[in-house]
Amino acid sequence: IADLCEILESGLDRPLVDETGSRDVFRISAESERHDAEATRDLLRLVCDQLGVVVTPVRRDIEWLTVRPR
Repeated sequence: IADLCEILESGLDRPLVDETGSRDVFRISAESERHDAEATRDLLRLVCDQLGVVVTPVRRDIEWLTVRPR
């Protein structure tokens, strides 16, 4: 699930935080009749609809590392 969050958040304007606590490994397969589901938000909606994943927008304090060039 953490890997899925990482993949999806790369195209979002905010981080996705995995709060499932699951350490299991899943093989995820999602299909769409739409061929224009390239936008991350469309993919996120697809994953939620087909896999039963729930994404809830909330505010959380998270650790964030910012690296700046010299």
